Amino acid sequence: MTFLRNTWYMAMWSENLAAGTLLPRMLLGTPLVFWRDTQGRVAALEDRCPHRFAPLSKGKLLGDRVQCGYHGLEFDGSGACVRNPHVTGRIPPAAKVPSFRSSSATLRSGSGWASLKRPTHH
Repeated sequence: MTFLRNTWYMAMWSENLAAGTLLPRMLLGTPLVFWRDTQGRVAALEDRCPHRFAPLSKGKLLGDRVQCGYHGLEFDGSGACVRNPHVTGRIPPAAKVPSFRSSSATLRSGSGWASLKRPTHH
């Protein structure tokens, strides 16, 4: 099925996105995980770790970063892997998750909105 991706869709009620929690949502067939960063802004990533495709929403929120519950890789709001807790700590170049930043996820009028236009990678 084809969807309009460069438009806004309601993803949640604002009260469903409590500070300090990860909120999984499926939007246009795309699994997403939403959270509020430490500044209260909405962040959203595709809900899958690039390592073993585990849902990031099953992990932990550590400040402004999401930690995958499978191997502990940590991702910031831009989708970049910023910490590998394993022996060498090396972060593979492919350790990125599609990100839907504040220009594509926001809270307005009591609702959480998201646009699935082309995600950004850093």
